[in-house]
Amino acid sequence: RNRIAGTALMIQARVMNLLLSDQFAEDIICFHREAFAFFLERELLRAQRYSSFLTHVLFHIDDRLGDPDDVELLAGCIHENLRHTDILGSLDRETLAVLLLNCKAGNAEQVIQRLKVEFSARTAGLKTPRVRVSSVVFPTEANSPEAVLRLAIDRLHRPNGESLFLH
Repeated sequence: RNRIAGTALMIQARVMNLLLSDQFAEDIICFHREAFAFFLERELLRAQRYSSFLTHVLFHIDDRLGDPDDVELLAGCIHENLRHTDILGSLDRETLAVLLLNCKAGNAEQVIQRLKVEFSARTAGLKTPRVRVSSVVFPTEANSPEAVLRLAIDRLHRPNGESLFLH
């Protein structure tokens, strides 16, 4: 069932080629902000209908210039470590977002830790900016697309340490 859902998402991605981000390598499927918002709303409705969980994760590169190489390296790392059913999006030049479908907080932390190890390995010896990470689980922490995104952004920018730094 998950493989069919993943295949359907891949087909939709190909059909909606204009919605894909053009800032990354061709093999990285990363949706523009508007397309990602569409998927966020759709997947939250699906999670609500089937009483399942969805985790929204934000990755923000601490770099005012948003170096495209750093962002693409992070996007590639995320893309290669996601399931086919998960969705990667670009919210702006420095912020990537991921929808982890059927994923509770504990599982999301495992994914984030795996990405931390992978990103650290890929950037070993390179001068790269820190990456702040925040996550929000639907429906336990927020119950609408706006609330999910707002809470994720709030957590991302809190100085009290709720953010997890990848590097």
